[in-house]
Amino acid sequence: MNIPVASESPSERAIGPAELLDRLAQKMRAESGIDLPHDYFLAEVRRQLAHPEEPHPAGKGDDVQSSACFNCWAMPEDELKAAGGR
Repeated sequence: MNIPVASESPSERAIGPAELLDRLAQKMRAESGIDLPHDYFLAEVRRQLAHPEEPHPAGKGDDVQSSACFNCWAMPEDELKAAGGR
């Protein structure tokens, strides 16, 4: 399934689902102002598309710019325990 790009006619260029998810993740990262890896935003886009009725636990305006937030998402459980988390 290809999705037409808004700036071009559908016959000129269509993007696939992977590229659409990538673009949405890039947009979300740019708008968030949070410096987390692209993969985090890609997972967040997928989560929001799968469950649009569920709001993100950290609403707009919440200050979640801490290393603890990233560590919970990115670190394996054993490394997190060794670092004194969870």
